Amino acid sequence: MQSRRGFIVAALAAPAVMSAKKSYTYPEVERMIARGDVKGKLTKADLPTPALVLDLDAFEFNVNKMTGHMREHKKALRPHAKTHKCPEIAMALIKAGAVGACAAKIGEAEALAAGGVTGLLLTSAMIGKQRIERA
Repeated sequence: MQSRRGFIVAALAAPAVMSAKKSYTYPEVERMIARGDVKGKLTKADLPTPALVLDLDAFEFNVNKMTGHMREHKKALRPHAKTHKCPEIAMALIKAGAVGACAAKIGEAEALAAGGVTGLLLTSAMIGKQRIERA
């Protein structure tokens, strides 16, 4: 699982995308991201895809607003991960008060589980012997 620092560093790459000039190889980009050394260096073409670029302030504001609303109304929150498909975001939601995460497909649930996400709920019917066994 990626650390909060690594997550923030990757998100901080957004301003760098607009102002960077030199192009890097894939291994160079991977090393830069791992070191947190991306500011002002990467172009949009350099980012490995898929790439999540996030306004951390807006994200944290929205998470706090959503979890606060649910807490105020004494309701449990289990957001669906289909839009972000990112264990780090699911973990941030859980840390803020969510009881888990939803996933539509087994593969999505497996990826979230591999990232340490607990309280997973599959929202699609598992039809067929292989899917049931896999679930």
